[in-house]
Amino acid sequence: MKIMDCLDVNAINLDIKSKEKNKVLKELFSGLSKNEAVLDEKKCFEDILEREKMGSTGIGKGVAIPHAKTEAVNKIIMTIGIAKQEIEYKSADEENVKILFMFLTPVNMSQEYLILLAKISRYVREEKFREALLKCETNEDVLEVINSKEN
Repeated sequence: MKIMDCLDVNAINLDIKSKEKNKVLKELFSGLSKNEAVLDEKKCFEDILEREKMGSTGIGKGVAIPHAKTEAVNKIIMTIGIAKQEIEYKSADEENVKILFMFLTPVNMSQEYLILLAKISRYVREEKFREALLKCETNEDVLEVINSKEN
C-alpha cells in the first residue's frame, strides 16, 4: 500500500490559515470532503473529532496524523496540510504542529489502516522528509516528495 494510492491531490492544503486545532481539522477536511469516496461528510468529520478525543494525533516533531476508521467512506482517502504558522496541538512531545496527514479508512480495512499509519509515522521521523514537505510550494511538489520517498 502506497500513500500515493490514497492521496487526494486536489485536497492538499499548503497554506492552512486556521490557528485553533478543531478549526484546522475542519479546514483540512473541507478539501477531502469533496472526494467521491465520502458517503457522509458530517459523519466523516465527527469520526475524526471522536478519534482525536481518544488522544491527540500529534505524534511529535511538528507532525499530526488526524485519522479515523469510519463507515462514511468507501475507500481510503488522504490529504496533507502544511501550516505556515505553528498550531498548538497537544502533541506527544508538546511541540506545535506544521505538517498534517489526514486520512479516513473504511471500518473493514483495519490492516491497511495500520500499514498506512505506520508508513507515515516512519517517513516523518526523518528530518529531510519533513523539511522537504515544508518547502513545497505546489501540490505537485508534495507528490514529488512522496513519490521519491516511496520509490
